[in-house]
Amino acid sequence: MRKQTFRNEDIYLDGHSWFNCKFYDCNVIIERGEFDVLQCEFTRCKLTAKGNAIAILKIAKLFFPQIPLINDKET
Repeated sequence: MRKQTFRNEDIYLDGHSWFNCKFYDCNVIIERGEFDVLQCEFTRCKLTAKGNAIAILKIAKLFFPQIPLINDKET
């Protein structure tokens, strides 16, 4: 995706490359962590982690405890 604007959407980052996109009030969802995000802006967005991305965020939180950890309950 290049130079697109998204508003009030569920955005699944995995499997895509995002360049110079703008996201407003979106629910940004990651599961595998297989994506590229370059020069994008996120405004009032929520991050939702699922699957393997939860483990990655838990490790990142060990190094950066100030990062809020938001994730779906695994079923």
